[in-house]
Amino acid sequence: MYLSKYNEYQLRENRVYVYNTRYFNSISFDENDVDKVKKFMLNTQDTELLNLGFISKTDNELNEIFEWYMDLKYSASHLNIMLVMNYNCNCECKYCFENLDQSFLLTKNIDIKKIVNFILDIYKRNKSESLTLTFFGGEPLLSLENILKITNDLNESKINIKYLVITNGTLLTLPVLEQLFNIGIKHFQITIDGPQQIHDIRRPCKNKKSSWKMIIDNLLIALNLDVEITLRINIDNDNIDYFDELLSSVPKKIIDSEKTNIYIAPVVGCLNCTVAKTLKDRASVLKTAWHKISENNYPIPISPPVYAPCPRHSKESAFYLDMYGNIYTCGGFVGNIKRVEKKFSEKFQEYYERLKYIPPKSCFKCSFFPVCMGGCQFETAALGTNCQKTYLKEIYDEYFTKYCQNRKRI
Repeated sequence: MYLSKYNEYQLRENRVYVYNTRYFNSISFDENDVDKVKKFMLNTQDTELLNLGFISKTDNELNEIFEWYMDLKYSASHLNIMLVMNYNCNCECKYCFENLDQSFLLTKNIDIKKIVNFILDIYKRNKSESLTLTFFGGEPLLSLENILKITNDLNESKINIKYLVITNGTLLTLPVLEQLFNIGIKHFQITIDGPQQIHDIRRPCKNKKSSWKMIIDNLLIALNLDVEITLRINIDNDNIDYFDELLSSVPKKIIDSEKTNIYIAPVVGCLNCTVAKTLKDRASVLKTAWHKISENNYPIPISPPVYAPCPRHSKESAFYLDMYGNIYTCGGFVGNIKRVEKKFSEKFQEYYERLKYIPPKSCFKCSFFPVCMGGCQFETAALGTNCQKTYLKEIYDEYFTKYCQNRKRI
């Protein structure tokens, strides 16, 4: 037997915590010597340690990791397409990454039929079993008529499809909700950034009205329908001190509803905006948020980030497509003309060339390889760093020693 190369060992409060980044399992020992724990794990007859992935029958787990990686990299059985409906917005978020080339804002002819046919062609060519189509922007609800046309045409194709709208929530009024609901769109993601006074500074409406008030009013209306709401909370150094106030200011009906799923998202530095967030900043606010969630029993899941595999290096399983035929392989590049991957009217030669990417050999021996696989390419460009191991270790150590609920104790 061999100790897994993807074990991490942490000594804290006279216990040794071991977690495995490949299988996401955790175990703790009533011991204060890491070497003794390693020796025990190698010599024990406890088959559960093998089943949980802490010990391995092979000394070459890397081959198994790569087999998994390649399956994901080249599989498109579950297709995810983010359809950028427009590049316009009725809000002016302070950290918006879509600092657009002006050519994107010009009026252009949109061919709905070509868009629909392209989506169906990708689905059929890859023999996909399901499609999640996300309407994105700009603010997608500014293009409500086109959303309804596209959805209607795709519904007629009888493919297995689920729809999601990522919206700022200000336009999600009852008449709009009913039109979307009646055509099969029942999942919405909306972002809030703090209590009203903070949110309205960070995500102001262009018409100077309170975006917070409109969002809350629309969320309360939405809960009367059979819909699912994902409430995203962006966090950074500027708003983390208002985290408790935010959750107390959102109506309890929204927070406690079975239709509401809440998750936190540290703001990432971006290529186009003036926001500059470091990995150190992100680790700090994430740990602070986790502490507040745990201390107050907020209904928000605590989980560390997983990057692998980056969609930018995968086949056609996940990409962004705008209404003019521009393809982006990462949402962080949307609106940046230098980052347009190709037009769908062109050949895919360059697109497939990118699939030859393999993470650097320096990553192969890293214990965080299963959750990183070379990292997020957008974050690499935005933050100017190629390796995020220090950040990942800090976050994973915190998660598995404090917040992991399923931990075996010895």
